[in-house]
This record gives sequence, C-alpha cells and structure tokens, in this order.
Amino acid sequence: MIQVKICLNGTTEAWEQETTLLTLLQSKGVNPDTVVVVLNSEVADRANLAKIVLKENDKVDVLRFVGGG
Repeated sequence: MIQVKICLNGTTEAWEQETTLLTLLQSKGVNPDTVVVVLNSEVADRANLAKIVLKENDKVDVLRFVGGG
C-alpha cells in the first residue's frame, strides 16, 4: 500500500490512500465553512477543497479565527 505523508498543523501524518483537503477536514471533524486552510503557504480556495488532492510532504495548516475583546 502507498502511504502519503503530510504535515497537518505541525504533526506528520501518514495516509494509506490519496485524499483531498475536504476528506482530511471531514476525517478530523472540522467544518470547512468555519476554517481557513493553508496548503504549502497558500490559502486554499474553499470552493475547491474537494478537488485538491494531497501529495507527499504537503504542509496543511487549519486555522480558526476567534474573536474576543
């Protein structure tokens, strides 16, 4: 089986199959409408999360914005 290693929020993870950004978020219980996803230092287009296939050594950061006073 092929493993794809990615870095998610600073932690290396291995996936046994190709996966998309949307699948990654869903597997972590993250609602894609409430976060910003940065892939290899570029903000990923939310409309294309289901089309972006992760590759070996991709770096993914999932950012949540928190308001406060």
